[in-house]
Amino acid sequence: MAEKLYEIPGRYEHFYQTMMDEGVGLTPEVAMVLEAIDEDFKGKIQNVCKVIAELRGHQEMALNESRRLASKAKTYENKVKWLKEYMLENMDRMDMDKIEGLFRVTVANNPPSVAIFDDDLVPSEFDVEKDRQISKSAVKDALLSGREVPGAELVRKQGLRIT
Repeated sequence: MAEKLYEIPGRYEHFYQTMMDEGVGLTPEVAMVLEAIDEDFKGKIQNVCKVIAELRGHQEMALNESRRLASKAKTYENKVKWLKEYMLENMDRMDMDKIEGLFRVTVANNPPSVAIFDDDLVPSEFDVEKDRQISKSAVKDALLSGREVPGAELVRKQGLRIT
């Protein structure tokens, strides 16, 4: 059975510790074993990168498909809206407010709604508070300049760059 990526560092550490415990120096044979472990590890890393590349491809295909389907759904939504307006307009022209059949179609008054024609004229008492937005770049600049910002701290994480 193939060795897993996470097992290789353990094998390396075990071999190195055994070598140290037994006082074995860096002989050509020991160097060959260490190089073989190193090559196994590098090969596993390359294989994981291949999986990541394949998953990114699947992700991109799924995103493209979701955009395509969202566009198609919007088209259907617009067609339904247009057809309902078309029926309403023509039922109004025919002075009909109800049609019975396989479907019952009824013209009904919707509840009142508000149409804002000029935002600037509406008093501010009707404003809705927006969600608070914090500028992380401004907080970062303040922290880097030595200023304390309650509730915030600089953190440094590690990440992989795969090219």
